[in-house]
Amino acid sequence: MNNLMIDLETMGNKPNAPIVAIGAVFFEPSTGKTGAEFSATVSLSSEMALGAVPDPDTIEWWMRQSNEAREALRTNQIGILKALE
Repeated sequence: MNNLMIDLETMGNKPNAPIVAIGAVFFEPSTGKTGAEFSATVSLSSEMALGAVPDPDTIEWWMRQSNEAREALRTNQIGILKALE
């Protein structure tokens, strides 16, 4: 499979927003089949240490999400550099 879809969850909508989760999956659009997957929850502090800037409106949006969604951002966090490896 040569097609890759990537999903980023962030704490803002600008280019310097901190990434807090990365998801990726290989897929074949003609069949809908999926292949290898990747996911990582990224430590917000590791992003901010590198200069990322969170947006208050986005943080408030995340606070209104379900407990499950918010908890997913708090578990098994790794630094952004490790996630990008």
